Amino acid sequence: MSQSVDEVTLDMAVLDKKGRKVLDLKPGDIVVTDNDLPVKLSTFQLIKGDEQGDHLVTMVFDHFGGAGAKTAQKVSEKILKMLSSKQFSFAVLDFGKRLQLLQNFTGDHQAVMQSVGVATANDIVRLSSTDTTMINIVQDKADPVRANAALQAEKDLISVVRTGADSSGRHVDVKERAECATLLAALQDTQKVMQDQHTSLALAGLTAIVRSQQRLNQRKSIIYFTAGFQMDSGAKDMLKTITGAAARAGVTFYVVDMDALDVGTRHQIENAMTSGGAPFNPAPQAVPGSGGLATITPMQQQAGGTFNTNPLGSSADFMMRSDAVNTFAPTKSPMAELAKSTGGTYVDAQENVNRQLQQMKENMTTYYQATYKPPIDEYDGSFHTIAAKSVRTSLNIKTKTGYFALAPGAEAGIRPFEVPLLKLFNQSNLPHDVKFNAAVLQFGELPDGNTSTLAIEVPISSLQANRDAHTTLFTTHVTIVAEIKDKSGTVVEHFGENISKRGTQQTLESDPTASMILQRHFLAIPGQYLLEAAVYDELGLKYGAQRSVFEIPPKQVTPALSPIVLVKKVDTINDDNDDPLEPMRYEKGRITPNLLETVPAGTRSVSLFFIVHPDPQSKEPATLEMEASRNGHPGRPIPLPLKLNSDGSIVPYLASFKSASLAPGKYQVKALMSQGGKTAEQEVSFTVLSDGTVASAPSAEGHGSDVTGDLTATSENSDTYSGGLLSITPVTNPVLPPAPEEIEILLADARKQALGYMESLPNFMCVEVTNRSVDASGAGNWKHRDTIAELLRYHDKSESHTMLEINGEPSTTDREALLRQKGSTLSGGELGGVLKAVFSPSANAEFKWKETDALGSGTVQVFDYRVSKDKSMFSVVGSNDLQLIVAFHGQVYIDTATRSVRRISLEAEDLPKDFPTRSSVMGVDYDYVAINGHDYLMPISAEVRVRQGHRQATLNTIEFHDYRKYGSAMKIVDYKEVEKPKQ
Repeated sequence: MSQSVDEVTLDMAVLDKKGRKVLDLKPGDIVVTDNDLPVKLSTFQLIKGDEQGDHLVTMVFDHFGGAGAKTAQKVSEKILKMLSSKQFSFAVLDFGKRLQLLQNFTGDHQAVMQSVGVATANDIVRLSSTDTTMINIVQDKADPVRANAALQAEKDLISVVRTGADSSGRHVDVKERAECATLLAALQDTQKVMQDQHTSLALAGLTAIVRSQQRLNQRKSIIYFTAGFQMDSGAKDMLKTITGAAARAGVTFYVVDMDALDVGTRHQIENAMTSGGAPFNPAPQAVPGSGGLATITPMQQQAGGTFNTNPLGSSADFMMRSDAVNTFAPTKSPMAELAKSTGGTYVDAQENVNRQLQQMKENMTTYYQATYKPPIDEYDGSFHTIAAKSVRTSLNIKTKTGYFALAPGAEAGIRPFEVPLLKLFNQSNLPHDVKFNAAVLQFGELPDGNTSTLAIEVPISSLQANRDAHTTLFTTHVTIVAEIKDKSGTVVEHFGENISKRGTQQTLESDPTASMILQRHFLAIPGQYLLEAAVYDELGLKYGAQRSVFEIPPKQVTPALSPIVLVKKVDTINDDNDDPLEPMRYEKGRITPNLLETVPAGTRSVSLFFIVHPDPQSKEPATLEMEASRNGHPGRPIPLPLKLNSDGSIVPYLASFKSASLAPGKYQVKALMSQGGKTAEQEVSFTVLSDGTVASAPSAEGHGSDVTGDLTATSENSDTYSGGLLSITPVTNPVLPPAPEEIEILLADARKQALGYMESLPNFMCVEVTNRSVDASGAGNWKHRDTIAELLRYHDKSESHTMLEINGEPSTTDREALLRQKGSTLSGGELGGVLKAVFSPSANAEFKWKETDALGSGTVQVFDYRVSKDKSMFSVVGSNDLQLIVAFHGQVYIDTATRSVRRISLEAEDLPKDFPTRSSVMGVDYDYVAINGHDYLMPISAEVRVRQGHRQATLNTIEFHDYRKYGSAMKIVDYKEVEKPKQ
């Protein structure tokens, strides 16, 4: 589907009740409604085979291992055989550490299959799950091949876009150059979408691809080969954004699910839900990965058997009441809904692929095309539903489900949620129901040009928060749009962000400075500009908007200082989020500004960021000093070290002043730079809030230059000195550790959540998939042993497992039988056993802060920990039945916002050299998953590694899929008593 100035173009595939194409449909045989209003078709025609124009197909691959990779290759080959190279061009991309291009659009099937082979290649068993690299033992040897292929493909892509010729000198036509430009835009925008939408790489990449193709006039399809991944409510909302963008761009999705269970296994799931398994037993059990040679208490279970907690003792049908469809059926997959809502097909790679691919081919090659004028009174960005029904009976019409009412000719980058916010800019009286701060921070001439940062900060206190009694978390949701216009009114920069924030409910009361922030940098030539910004509180249903004028000076006079920025936080920059053009960076830290200009009571340290612009023509050294005052009482100027670059380039600077506790009051800090008889000055003000207590005297100690000023901290209601000195120092490490008190509170909160974790979980079920591998040599030569799929159920605070598949074949083998096999390995305890082992008061774990890091879209504090042997619950049993209680250590990643553990690892230590088991390592990753309308923190992946003797090692990688609520939407059929098990 596409939209022109005054009409909607709709592609429709029409099938009879046997799934065959209907080729004799007339305009009078079909009724199309737009928002339930019948519309008159302007044109209606059948498009067949050679009659259609160019069709662009973008093939996108998750990373697969083992049989999944081979299946993806076979499915790709079948698709290419079905689609003619005369009408179809294919591009190949894959998700690694980033979205990367392996093949530009081409009709050369051989080149496409070669790139598909590179995308799906794997030289070893996957040692880390899709969502974690926590235990990274060896690297996939196919990764360098993919990287080299992407390097060459993207080199050609960039060359074509910039010069019209690839790196070999081959010139391309305008059409191919435009296609290359869309691919380059997708590669470039993916990281921005991840940052804007706080979403995963896969969803960000799909969004970027769809948006980039909006300007192309050809028919467009995306075939997404996915291994599946868990989604919380935010990810599911992101799918709606992709669906809307696809409708706007005229892109159809076809999803090939490599991870779907086969039909037989779905019946196994239904049977397992009615027959059950035994509850989790916290007594000492055999250690997974040890082949029965070790135990862990209480983190393991190898339960099979009957699940006896059903009080009815009945056979149950766990179908949704509304449509009686199996909740594990593929049509309930969010990715299946993406395909359906865009008019495409969901392909379950475990079912009859040929039949499903034939339907895909028919959708692509034979279809009806209709146009009509949309009944739109106002282009307000709302979603318009489209329904197409046949007057003739027993016909099935597949088409897109709707579109967003965006004005004809609207900028391609405008998203539906932005439209009502942009309309506010047409009003003379702006709404002010949402309070927020907006600022353009001008950093002057940087290597890439005159650079500024737009920052918009929305206090959570001004927003409606949704408090979830089930999870004790709160969520807030805002959409933000900002435009920068030049003096003529032309929009030179456009920014938009859809932000959801999750945190503990106590944050709402304890931290008045908590906020949500949009931060974007841009280049601008000298001149006068207008900033317009608008915010919408999605839960409170209220708006706020602002206008302000700013000016970029015609020429920067040096020496100079940029504005001083009050620092809210500093996030670690890694390879995944590194932006070399980011002006607000200091070494490996990315600065987030504090526009609210308030600091919480009890703060011990305040950091300030600015950029020093020395005079490149001057040979004189530069000096820098800062002076702080409180409530009008000035301190003594403090000289700070300033080392200039030999080429006279700019110097980012981060300074901090500390005390035992900064006294409440209004602070002002000035910076003065001198060079060659010239001076530059900047200042910043902020307020330290009061909690009603009297601050203690600050310390005179500092870091770096170890210099002090004579500003002293006083109580809130007194302006008299209390005898202490305030130290202002340069910062050597931008990502500073939290204060000891903050660490203590964070660990206490995390401990409370860890110990109550299992009690907080709902009744649920999911599919647990374990890939088991063996390395007999200990040299990294891992051999895949098997893949096991089990149904994991959690009911009335007890968990159980039921076997579903082994190596893709339905199986009723129980865990006990598997564990009796030599060298067999299975895991358990991910639902809280590991957490209790570390955080239990009896363990008395010793924690040491290591670093601040990013995990997903959140910030985590990383701690090393150790549990001594005398406090340990970790036991290892040798082949001679000798049991050893051992010390263990590892790391925990604690979410700063939710105070919950997002990642944890455990490793046994000090095993005797003559003991059969030489090492045992386990790790679990947790993330939020939507279950029955609530976001719960659930295990999404785990890894277990055990080494026996000097060489042999076993490895399990575990992933959890298809979380569902257990026991809510069921009906009882054929009730009968369940015989009690014999004692």
